[in-house]
Amino acid sequence: MLLRKIAKKILSQSPKAYTVAHTLNYERKHRQDFTNLNEEEQNLLKEIQKNGYVVISNFFDKELCKACIKDMDKMYENNKDYIHKSDYADYRIFGAEELSENIKKFSDHKLLNKLANTYNAVPTCCGFTLAGKIEATGHQYGSGGPWHRDSYFRQFKSLIYLTDVDENNGPFQIIRGSHKINQITKDTKSGNLESMQCSFNQEIVDKILKDEPVITESAP
Repeated sequence: MLLRKIAKKILSQSPKAYTVAHTLNYERKHRQDFTNLNEEEQNLLKEIQKNGYVVISNFFDKELCKACIKDMDKMYENNKDYIHKSDYADYRIFGAEELSENIKKFSDHKLLNKLANTYNAVPTCCGFTLAGKIEATGHQYGSGGPWHRDSYFRQFKSLIYLTDVDENNGPFQIIRGSHKINQITKDTKSGNLESMQCSFNQEIVDKILKDEPVITESAP
């Protein structure tokens, strides 16, 4: 009841508050319950709640990573019609789990599916697994293009690196805590964002970070 009242009040104040009001309503309707998880699983989801992400080291062993890479090389050689080249640096194959039993082990992983269902608080399944290969182009953006937000509602995505990366060659970059409702409110005001705006240039991000400093972290 309290969340509903807060959402209505926010929505009545400004059209830009549409994002926050509907996010609050979503959170109210899909309450999370971690009681069916063991301690390790609960800790993983609690870290996602806090930071917006969690890093699981050594998720696949090196041999399985090599097997996935080998399968991907075959895909890029033999399934060229399936390759989607972005405007930036990456070559993608959607639904790669249908072409590789090794990659399917990732999309069907019991832990990831259990975490996704619990975190989303609705029945959840893996939509598809994207196999991506990044080639250096000198472009200012890497895979995925500029800063962006995939969704303003709860969403669960899993990424795995098959080769080693560091801060110089393709890490995944995320702003810690930017998924939280109160942070979204601050960011919307600071960046003068439109309702549900999903793409942000570097100038907007710099301004938001300057006005409301949060930690930017590269997760290898």
